[in-house]
Amino acid sequence: REAIRLNPSLPGVHFELAELMRTSANPAVSAQAEAEYRAALKMNPFDALSWRQLGGIMTAKGDFKAAEEDYGKALALQPNDAETKTGLAVVLISTNRWDQAMPLLESALKDDPTNMTAHFRLSGLYRRAGRTSDAERELEAFRHYQKLKDKLSTVIKQKRGSAKLP
Repeated sequence: REAIRLNPSLPGVHFELAELMRTSANPAVSAQAEAEYRAALKMNPFDALSWRQLGGIMTAKGDFKAAEEDYGKALALQPNDAETKTGLAVVLISTNRWDQAMPLLESALKDDPTNMTAHFRLSGLYRRAGRTSDAERELEAFRHYQKLKDKLSTVIKQKRGSAKLP
């Protein structure tokens, strides 16, 4: 906030503040992230990450039309971003457009085979389409990456606990 006060046009400062706010445990602070992403986009309308994060905020609010637009802008700027494709697929699933969501998730997994959300969502879509073996394969991939994530979290916690501070 001090950096913004000193120079509100400093490149990236609104995005970085928005990221800190979005991940805050305080709901009042995290609610302010949307305004900072919008400020970042006023300075740089080609900021694909701000468009993607704004899409996530709109999805959480249930404003699927705005979320679809925001994800669409992010995808136009970064066509191989698996997170954006997955976010847009979640919007499409939420609006009962499963046939459009499935290829997006498949494409997201080509871009990032470790995308747990894409594996999980694709499993559900395959199951709905009667593709049971494909659904099981995707669910197994989700579980595999979930276990790896859990192991990594445990290692990080252990390392933090054993680190000696000066």
